[in-house]
Amino acid sequence: MSQSKSRSYGRILWVGAPVLGMFAGYGAWLLVVNARAYCDAAFEPGQKLGLVVVELPASVIGYGLCALVVHGAGWIATFRAPTLLRVCVPLLLVVTALALLADWYFMVEGTPDGYPGDSGLCPPSNIPPWWPGWLPA
Repeated sequence: MSQSKSRSYGRILWVGAPVLGMFAGYGAWLLVVNARAYCDAAFEPGQKLGLVVVELPASVIGYGLCALVVHGAGWIATFRAPTLLRVCVPLLLVVTALALLADWYFMVEGTPDGYPGDSGLCPPSNIPPWWPGWLPA
C-alpha cells in the first residue's frame, strides 16, 4: 500500500477514534440513566440534574479522550508494522478499552447498591433484570 494511502487511513482513524469514544460515552450514559430509571434508584430530580449537567458531558468527553489516548498508544506500538496491523490493532484496542470502561461506568454509577428504589422491579442491588448475568455489575 502506498505511503499516502496509509497516511489517509491514519488521519481518518485519528479523527474516528475520539468520535467513536464520544458515541460510546453517550451510550454508556444512556445505559446508566435507563438502569436508574428502571429501578427508580438515585433518580430523584437532584440526581437527574447531576446526570445531565455533570455526568453526560464528563462521559462523552472522557470516553473521547480515552479513545484518543488508547488509539495513540496502539498507533505508536505498531509504528513499523504493515498497514493492516496499523489500522486493526489500534481499532481493536480502542473498542476493547471502551467496552471495559462502559462496564466499569455501569458498575459504579448505574447500580447504586442498597439505594432504596421504589419501582419494585429490581433487587436490593439495583441491578436491572435485563442486565446480562455474565457481565459484572
